[in-house]
Amino acid sequence: MSQVEGELAPGKDAFDVIAAMFPGGTITGAPKVRTMEILEELEPVHRGPYCGSLGWIDYGGDMEFNILIRTMVIKDGVVHVQTGGGVVIDSDPEREYAETLNKAKALWKAVQYAEQEAAASAGRREPSAERREPSISAPGSGEGGRP
Repeated sequence: MSQVEGELAPGKDAFDVIAAMFPGGTITGAPKVRTMEILEELEPVHRGPYCGSLGWIDYGGDMEFNILIRTMVIKDGVVHVQTGGGVVIDSDPEREYAETLNKAKALWKAVQYAEQEAAASAGRREPSAERREPSISAPGSGEGGRP
């Protein structure tokens, strides 16, 4: 966690600060603006809330935000889980991939737990037979993908 303090330039407000901060450099890499342009060209679909931010601003201008590095979106009855890892010069691609899958597995377990609780509340012993196993795919590949 980082705490950053500063003074706004004349004519700037909290929304200018947010626009300058996000997405975070740990998400985009550097140089940030050019990297974002490249990501826009390469990624076939938008990320939705993944790698975005959630936070608050009070009337005095204080604010706290985080970066959404693990997200779950339910759209049209389908659960979409998004995770990732930070790749740096000495990263091991196989370990980064395994880390990404482990992050997704934790979210998937939350879905399974919620289904079990819903089934118990409805008087069933097992979740609905319609439940599918998770599919893992790259964004925009046509399977799994992002919402």
